[in-house]
Amino acid sequence: GELLNTYKGHTNDKYRVGACFSCHDEWVITGSEDAAIYIYDVVNAKLTAKLEGHRGCVTAVDHHPTDSALVSVATDGTLRIWTARSS
Repeated sequence: GELLNTYKGHTNDKYRVGACFSCHDEWVITGSEDAAIYIYDVVNAKLTAKLEGHRGCVTAVDHHPTDSALVSVATDGTLRIWTARSS
């Protein structure tokens, strides 16, 4: 295969930090050692959102297979469920 994109902004030095694609493959979602979740546009690699709420390294993220929701787990011992805001 070939490298399609590089996504920068999240930190990953000490812990294993997970990443996933959104349900329609439009975003790459990563955990980060700065306690945030980063959401990047899969095509242009631009940061589209940064979710904050954990107090420790976000080690795992997973997107719901059909809905606009994701789950995250951090070293602070919390599991959080995130949903898209209605406008």
